[in-house]
Amino acid sequence: ARTLGCAVTAFETSEVSRQLLDDMARRNGVRDRIDIRAACDPDRLAEAIRRGGRGRVAIICDVEGYEGTLLD
Repeated sequence: ARTLGCAVTAFETSEVSRQLLDDMARRNGVRDRIDIRAACDPDRLAEAIRRGGRGRVAIICDVEGYEGTLLD
């Protein structure tokens, strides 16, 4: 299988959902590429983008109305 070499930072406020994400990533052999964190705010998002480095960044976001604040 071809590996794209991308890194993922996942923000999830629910502890149960973070545990499920961790389990799913382990089962799919990609846990080493995912940084699972709790709440996201503009500063934490900016830090994750900076750590991503290498040019392109994709943001997939569903935060129940907080998008305007988070992505401003």
